[in-house]
Amino acid sequence: MMGRSLVAAATLLTFLPFISLDLDSMGVEGLQDVAASGSLFKATSRTLGAGLFILLALTDRRVGRDLLKTPSILAAGFVVWALVGISNSANPGLSLLRIAEWSTFYLGAVVIHSKVTRPMGDWALSKFFVQGLAPLVLTVLYYSLVNPELTVETRAIDQLARLGGLSMDPNSIGLLGAILGIVGITALRARREGLAGSLGIWPTLLLVLALYLIVATRSRSAVVAFMSASCALGIASARRSSRSRLQLFIIVTLVAILIPFFVDGIMTWILRGEDLVALQTGTGRKGLWVGLLSDSFPTRPILGHGYMMLSETGRFLQGGSWWNNAHNAYLFALISTGLVGLALILAMVSLGVFRWFRPVGRDLDPPQSPVVRQGLAACYLALLVDAMASYG
Repeated sequence: MMGRSLVAAATLLTFLPFISLDLDSMGVEGLQDVAASGSLFKATSRTLGAGLFILLALTDRRVGRDLLKTPSILAAGFVVWALVGISNSANPGLSLLRIAEWSTFYLGAVVIHSKVTRPMGDWALSKFFVQGLAPLVLTVLYYSLVNPELTVETRAIDQLARLGGLSMDPNSIGLLGAILGIVGITALRARREGLAGSLGIWPTLLLVLALYLIVATRSRSAVVAFMSASCALGIASARRSSRSRLQLFIIVTLVAILIPFFVDGIMTWILRGEDLVALQTGTGRKGLWVGLLSDSFPTRPILGHGYMMLSETGRFLQGGSWWNNAHNAYLFALISTGLVGLALILAMVSLGVFRWFRPVGRDLDPPQSPVVRQGLAACYLALLVDAMASYG
């Protein structure tokens, strides 16, 4: 129990820095003191989280064995390759920090697998993430009530409001909602099949909270990720029984009937005050992607431009505009670390796909539930889809 508590604490510490985002550059009156302490808070949280993960890795032989397996070898290769190309970065020190952050997340994943998933099963992993990330959600919701200035971003032009703002990136909150929503759906399926014990109304509350986070953040990438994962779950469920196929048919029919009555509201939500032309160009991202591939990639196709290739301002210049990321994790990996770096990332992703979509073994201990494994595979799919338009 103590080991799992330390893992949960380390997980939370590595995610806490995402709560406070560049308050000093937002120009919000009265937040200067918070901004001044933000960097120290982030550094302290990252250091403590990394230290806990390293401690847990050093005191558990199972973690050491997992670090010698193929996924970890690929991850180590990616880190080494990113370090080789770090001299190309506009700010090598900042790139080094980001590489260390990436390494911490990977080490954390190995520790979680060794100390949570392996001894307790996939269902324990889904519960672990809900419990571990709950403080992030509660923090955002708390500040949205007591200090909306920190948590709700309102545009001066059309007064359009998005949950997120200064406290946490709206798309990150939306993705968190998508993941929690998939876990909620999986819990409902597991309870229906008698695989998860008595969960009461918690799965339903979790699903309602997830949908609220997705809608309130107006995150289009989170919606696409959630819908993709939900469709995959629906197809997987329909293959199991005729009853599931009937339920899926009823849900699809109801959605098709109701959508025409809410077209205006849906389009307003999707456009976010923009027009269809802006949406077709990815709100400028299409030009960014074309520019990166045609201008940046050919100059350093093998090593890349340095991991995250950020300047002292935390951004990079492309096409006369400053960007804080490429809004596509795969493209960013290609531009930052070259063809070799992208190949290593895709290899790790492919291993993950194989891990979640291979047939369930009957001799695993503890027994693995197909329903829960499908839910976690759907979460993985949501992450892969969201990475096409996010930081990654």
